[in-house]
This record gives sequence, C-alpha cells and structure tokens, in this order.
Amino acid sequence: MLRLAKQWGGLGFSASHLARRCEMTVSRVQDYANGRIQAKRVEIFERVADGLRIPGAMFDLAARPWERDSQDSHVVEATRSEPSTEDGELSVLRANS
Repeated sequence: MLRLAKQWGGLGFSASHLARRCEMTVSRVQDYANGRIQAKRVEIFERVADGLRIPGAMFDLAARPWERDSQDSHVVEATRSEPSTEDGELSVLRANS
C-alpha cells in the first residue's frame, strides 16, 4: 500500500512525506514500500488509513473517526416554509457523494 502511494501519489509523496502522514520513521516506510517487512499489526493499518485518508473498510477496519466527521458534513438540513414530517420535524437530506 505504501509502495502504491509513493508510486502514484505524485511528486509530494516521498518516503519522508508518507512517514510524517503515517506517523512512522522514514526507514520504516521504505522497508514497507520495498517489501523488506510486512505490516501485521492492526495499528499499522490504522495509521496508514488515517494518514492517507483511506477508508477503514478497504483494510477491513471499522470506519475511521475522520470518516464519520466527513459523513456528518454531507447532511444537509432542508429549508422549507412548512415542516415536512407529521411531527413537525424538518427533513434531513443526505447528499450523494
């Protein structure tokens, strides 16, 4: 995964950049990227998911805290002159992303 990020991330995705974002040392990122070691602990996958903003489901992890925050920002409150439900509550629309 770090090898792909380094290869396809563009000029800014150096081992140093990946290390900062994933809270690892540069040498550890290089070891993972070059296949010298393999990630086995869940914490490593969580750091990479969080650092590179990869949804947790892609690593078979629970939704990451930042995923819930971004989902909440897609909730749009309807602005209507009349309430849209029988109990007087405004409806809430979810934006499709």
